[in-house]
Amino acid sequence: MTIDVLDLALMAGGVFYGVFALWLLVGVEKSRRRHREAPAAVNESLPSVSIIVSARNEAPDIDACLEALAAQQYCAAFQVIVVNDHSTDDTAARVRQHAEQWPGTGELVLIEAPDPPLHAGPKKNALAGGIAASDGELLLFT
Repeated sequence: MTIDVLDLALMAGGVFYGVFALWLLVGVEKSRRRHREAPAAVNESLPSVSIIVSARNEAPDIDACLEALAAQQYCAAFQVIVVNDHSTDDTAARVRQHAEQWPGTGELVLIEAPDPPLHAGPKKNALAGGIAASDGELLLFT
C-alpha cells in the first residue's frame, strides 16, 4: 500500500479542518463565558431605550418574547414596558413572574391599558399608554 500525493493532501486537509473547527469552538465558548460573567457597564453617552410590548391574551407567546428581550445586551439604560391590553388569560401573571427574575441591566414594568381609552382603537390605546409610561429617549415596539 502506497500513499500518493493526493492521499497525503486529503489527510492534511482533514487535519487542518479539524484543528480549525476545534479552535473556532473554543473561541465561541470563551466569548459566551465572558458575556455571561461580565456585567454590562452602563454607557451614559448612549440614548436610553424603552421597549413597549402591547399584549392581549399573549400567554402562549409572552414568555418567549420576554426571554428574548432579557437576553439583549445594550450598554445604556433600557426598560421594557408590557401593556396588558384587557387580557382574559394569565398574560399579566406571566409578566409578573418575569419581573421578579428580570436581569439587573434593565427594568420590566407591567401596566394596564388606559381606561378610559386615549384612542378609539384598542391597539393604539395600549401603545399610547406604553408611550406615556416610558422614560426612554428611543422607543421600540414589539
